[in-house]
Amino acid sequence: MLTVKRSVQARSIRAGIGRQQLPGQGLRVGVGRGCYGARVQLRYNFRIYPAPGRRIALAGAFGCARVVYNDNLRAREAAYAAGVKFSDSEIQRRVVTEAKRRPERVWLSQVSSVVLVQACQDARAAYRNWLDSLSGKRKGPKLGKPRWRSRKDNRQAIRLTRNGFSVRANRKLYVAKVGI
Repeated sequence: MLTVKRSVQARSIRAGIGRQQLPGQGLRVGVGRGCYGARVQLRYNFRIYPAPGRRIALAGAFGCARVVYNDNLRAREAAYAAGVKFSDSEIQRRVVTEAKRRPERVWLSQVSSVVLVQACQDARAAYRNWLDSLSGKRKGPKLGKPRWRSRKDNRQAIRLTRNGFSVRANRKLYVAKVGI
């Protein structure tokens, strides 16, 4: 099922699998494309039925994104507590690139780097929003400290940019290092 829905907030792909999902249910994937010349951005919604192997690959991508997000928050909290300022690219290099080289985290290389980079960007945005809320730069009510992502939470999600997915000519969605 391919539907086109216009949305102001859509810029990337979001995929999620709930732990309570029944085998007959499909997986909803929203794919967004930014329109920089116009005010309206497009989002494509797909209902996919991944095979068991693809479902395992998606679950691995969700887990890796969660680990990278939590590592990013941990690195930012340690730097904040020590009073050291790191650039976003430095933290991303430590959390993604150097982590892939360590033997205990070699499994991060089995997932598309786009997933890991977007998890870093999500953690960066959450941490920046919290710090801007504390300093008064951010309008609205004060935000709490960013929370860790849990394995036991059923809201698993990944974001992909245009480099991480494509829609094939036969209207099949292809996600990097997952397939589908």
